[in-house]
Amino acid sequence: MNRLWLLWDSSVGKKVIMAVTGLIMVAYLITHVLANLLVFQGPANLNAYSAFLHGTGGALWAARAVLLAALVLHVIVAVQLAGRRYEARPVGYAGGREPQVSTWASRSIRWGGALILAFLIYHILHFTVGSAHADFVEGDPYHNVATGFRNPWIVG
Repeated sequence: MNRLWLLWDSSVGKKVIMAVTGLIMVAYLITHVLANLLVFQGPANLNAYSAFLHGTGGALWAARAVLLAALVLHVIVAVQLAGRRYEARPVGYAGGREPQVSTWASRSIRWGGALILAFLIYHILHFTVGSAHADFVEGDPYHNVATGFRNPWIVG
């Protein structure tokens, strides 16, 4: 238990946790996108895949729990690391600071993460829960995708 605390308490350990949880979420994203390509094979294939997932018993909920835990850990550690960064240098450099090596992407990653989180919440409300979908049909993901993507704002 002491080693886990040392991992959690160190900045390097927090970055390892960020990396592992990020990889879990990226792995899910890749499988999710690949599975959703079934929409191009018609309603039978996508709906059958959805029925298969919902018929796995607790496996679907276990996967959702792992994803939720990864997301929560990722956000908590990101906030803690940002706090440590601020504590290390609460006052900015005099006259500004020109980045030497960092890219625009690395400097704006927090905003990207916040946008992805907002998209994820909307995506779940739209395609999983259906509360953000005007014509949601429970158990018919092909219909939900086909009707949802008729709206150019949703596609965008």
